[in-house]
Amino acid sequence: MQKCTGEIFNWLNSDDYYNPGALKTVAQIFFDQKVDVVCGKSTIFNNATSYVSEPSTWFDVQNNIAINPRINQPATFYKMTVIKELGSLNQNLHYCMDLEWWMKYLFKHGSSKVSKTEDVLVNFREHANSKTVSLAEKFIEDKCLLYGGILAKKNNSKNTIGN
Repeated sequence: MQKCTGEIFNWLNSDDYYNPGALKTVAQIFFDQKVDVVCGKSTIFNNATSYVSEPSTWFDVQNNIAINPRINQPATFYKMTVIKELGSLNQNLHYCMDLEWWMKYLFKHGSSKVSKTEDVLVNFREHANSKTVSLAEKFIEDKCLLYGGILAKKNNSKNTIGN
C-alpha cells in the first residue's frame, strides 16, 4: 500500500476481475466530493453456480451497535486519503483485515459518506483452493479476534476503535 499513488483504493484478488465499465462507474460516483467509499455488488461464481452478492453492509454507529457488518471487499472502493487515515492492516488478522478497516471507518465516520451502487462491479471466483472456500473456519476465528479486540479497547478506553 505504500506504493499506491492513485486517489482511489481497491483491493482485487488475483483470480477476480472487474466488470467492463466498473472503474468508470466508481470514478463517476467519486466525482461527488462528499463520498469517501463506494460499495457495489459482486458476482460470485465457481464451476457450477453463480449469484450476485449484495454491497457491503453497515451498522448503527450512533448507538455503537455492531451486528455482523459485512464487507464485499472486492467491490468496495475507498478514497486513498481514507486508507492512509485508517492505517496499515492488522498483522494479527489473516482473513478479516478488510473487515477491520471497514469497521474502523464506520466507527470513525459513520455511513453518511458511503455511496452504495446496485451495479455489479466485480467477479469473485470461488474454488477449492481459495481461502474463502478451503479455510472458512479461519474467518470465524479472525472475527472472534477482531470483535474481542474491539470490546477490549472499548472497555479500556470507553471509546470506539476509530479513536
